[in-house]
Amino acid sequence: MSNQHSDQLSEIELKILMQLYKSGGSYIQRNLWKAINVDGKTGLPHLLKLEKRGLVVREKISDSRRAQYLVKLTPEGRKVIEEYIRATTPGKKEVLEVDYTLRFEELNPAERVLVTLPCLYCPYLEYCGKAKHLDPAKCELFSKWILSKTQQSESR
Repeated sequence: MSNQHSDQLSEIELKILMQLYKSGGSYIQRNLWKAINVDGKTGLPHLLKLEKRGLVVREKISDSRRAQYLVKLTPEGRKVIEEYIRATTPGKKEVLEVDYTLRFEELNPAERVLVTLPCLYCPYLEYCGKAKHLDPAKCELFSKWILSKTQQSESR
């Protein structure tokens, strides 16, 4: 293995890449910190380094007061973490043989609609509908999503 990438990665950076890899390539940034057991103030500088190196990208998924991001593993990031896995887990090749990639074009129309549902990525999903301020009827992301689906069906 060429250790040029993983030699330069901190333990937290490796944890971030590994968690993204294990989760299929993406994770809500806020939830990522819980998954790798670090606080956001500690993890964010490491995440930004990974983004600057092109190993991850952050996609803004909310325009609310506190922006939410979906962190995605890039092809280069996948290559780096797979090299690391090969080097550190000899004989565990089957870990790399699982293809977690979701191929949008292979989904049927109903599945395509479901995977775009913003609720799937919402960090407040478990509280939705249980608290006054977390109501699906008042959710900006959900409303925009429904509006976009309505506009798509009208344009057909």
